Amino acid sequence: MHTNRRLTLSYNYRTEIKTRANLLMAISIFSAAEYLCELSDWGLSNLKLQKLLYFAQMVALGAYDEELVSEDFQAWALGPVNNDLYHEVKIYGSAPVGSLPAIVDPTPSGLSRRLLDQALRSMGNKSVGELIRISHWPQGAWAKNYVRGEKHKVIPKADMAEEYHRRRKLLSASENAED
Repeated sequence: MHTNRRLTLSYNYRTEIKTRANLLMAISIFSAAEYLCELSDWGLSNLKLQKLLYFAQMVALGAYDEELVSEDFQAWALGPVNNDLYHEVKIYGSAPVGSLPAIVDPTPSGLSRRLLDQALRSMGNKSVGELIRISHWPQGAWAKNYVRGEKHKVIPKADMAEEYHRRRKLLSASENAED
């Protein structure tokens, strides 16, 4: 069970190719959130949406050394959260987010879209509890930065990239052990 928790971030690392065509231009968290909500037929809760966006950002930072979204995530008790997005959608509680503020930003495209698609495809079927456990990985960026009772502690992007590389290394070691 412990192995499953730490390796659940199941992106296909072997097919990642870094080319000029794949370079990311950071988009707003609201544009990314709206895209994921639409892709899921508006079936994502605030908490699940936050986690999927965090994991997609972590992959962008780790695999491409680029931001997916320009806004920061903070280390909250239930895992990484973007404060601005949280306050816009907290009215939905644990129910699916029903709408987001009007967005003038462009819809994600190219690599941004692929990262968001991949986050939803690989982790969207997980329960909120499972996503929280994954984000609370003891070797991860959230665990490194969370301080009980402290609010608005930003999770540094370098820590998110480091988490990606640690997870990838563990996944590779696990795959090699199975061979």
